[in-house]
Amino acid sequence: MGANRAEARGRGRGALVLAVAVVLGGLALVPAPARATADAEAPSPARLETFELPSDLVDPASAGGRLEDRRRAPKVHVLLPAGYVHAPDRDYPVLWLLHGANGGTDTWLPDILEEAAGFPGIVVMPDGGVFGMYMDWWNGGRREGPAWASFHLDVLRQTIEDRYNIRPGRRWHAIGGISMGGQGALRYAALLPGYFGSVAALSAAMPDTQAVEFQGGLDLVDAMNGPVGASYETIYGPAQAPYAEGNSPRALVGNLAHTRIYLTSGW
Repeated sequence: MGANRAEARGRGRGALVLAVAVVLGGLALVPAPARATADAEAPSPARLETFELPSDLVDPASAGGRLEDRRRAPKVHVLLPAGYVHAPDRDYPVLWLLHGANGGTDTWLPDILEEAAGFPGIVVMPDGGVFGMYMDWWNGGRREGPAWASFHLDVLRQTIEDRYNIRPGRRWHAIGGISMGGQGALRYAALLPGYFGSVAALSAAMPDTQAVEFQGGLDLVDAMNGPVGASYETIYGPAQAPYAEGNSPRALVGNLAHTRIYLTSGW
């Protein structure tokens, strides 16, 4: 489902090379021409911005809402490309990166600063809970507590669009993730195919979320951690019911018919 923090960072370089070089460079995402003459000043360097984004959709005290380092509100890192502040009328491509289990947005640091150097787009790295699974948890039909998918696809997406100059058009919007985040990236791309035009899943755990192996594995992970209240049915509901199917990347694969997809697994 994901590595611990040290392990995740240890293998982070390879994941970042794939996510940035393949998803971004390989898709040739380049910024749109400025709508006005850019300042004559030298381009400003790339800049990392960080902000908290609290929401009633995510309770950090709940099993699925728990955050890395016991933070009390989800945090978002946004890497802005060189020259961003000197080109206020220019729109940029965007890449979302979703971390794996037992991690958080800080998993991507500091490697992202090197691996994304020179990329002329915006990289968004949100918290997703140490075991949030990028799901609106079933929780007996309440579909909340936490509601990560709604938080990311509604609250975070609108916040990013409001705060930054994002180039319109799905071909300029990419999403990628590792392990738990790889599954989340596939789910989000399938749930919003009109927004994300490219997706990269790195060692996704796992695309067929209705598989018996995934059900057993998730329950085993929960048992090994306490349990913490993150059983399969708590998150997805009954495996063959409509809610589980409607959140399974494999079941939703038809929604990705016009999406660039990159899948990889292993070292």
